[in-house]
Amino acid sequence: MKIFDAFPGIVLQQPRRPWLAVLAVLALACCAALAGVLAWQKQQFAAQAEKMSGELAAARTEIGRLKAQVDNANATLTTKNDSLASCSGNLANETAKIGAFARQAAACETIRTKLHLKG
Repeated sequence: MKIFDAFPGIVLQQPRRPWLAVLAVLALACCAALAGVLAWQKQQFAAQAEKMSGELAAARTEIGRLKAQVDNANATLTTKNDSLASCSGNLANETAKIGAFARQAAACETIRTKLHLKG
């Protein structure tokens, strides 16, 4: 700048670069557009998260209801298994009685045959 102090009539001018201003405006527009898109996505994600939160609460309620049904079904199944075991025991007793009657009938038939009884 010392050189120009001697000549006060000389003025330095900035080189004119209009494309630099265009690039700056374009960069600001891109930043604004990006901010708008991000704000819109945030709003969409918040709405989606709220919807999913409601669905999760409903699913948890449904899970609780289904667990109660499973518990009731397990209790019923336990009762039915006890009844089945009792019926199986009764069936074994009745089968044993029928076997005893069959043996008794066979013994009677043998005695009748040996005594030559008719009937």
